[in-house]
Amino acid sequence: YDLLALKEQPMRILYLINRQFRILMDLKSMKNAGVDANTMAAKAGIPPFAVKRNLEQAASFTMEELKQALTEGAELETDSKTGKMIDRIAVEMLIIRYSAHS
Repeated sequence: YDLLALKEQPMRILYLINRQFRILMDLKSMKNAGVDANTMAAKAGIPPFAVKRNLEQAASFTMEELKQALTEGAELETDSKTGKMIDRIAVEMLIIRYSAHS
């Protein structure tokens, strides 16, 4: 709601949420493969200091949950763009669905 109050577009917020889930999934996968933190940061496109925080967040999700979140995010984005759903509601649905993991 803070982002919406700052006039951030709901589709941009949805993009950022989807991007975060992608980063979490990528980092979790790399950690499982034994990749070091600096390489993880470079491949995920995030600063090295953010790897630990993101890995902690990723630990509260299974790989299947992360894949499902990405699928749902893409579906909600499509529904918003095609007029099947109001973009703000799509953002709220995704946040509500996965907020218990934070």
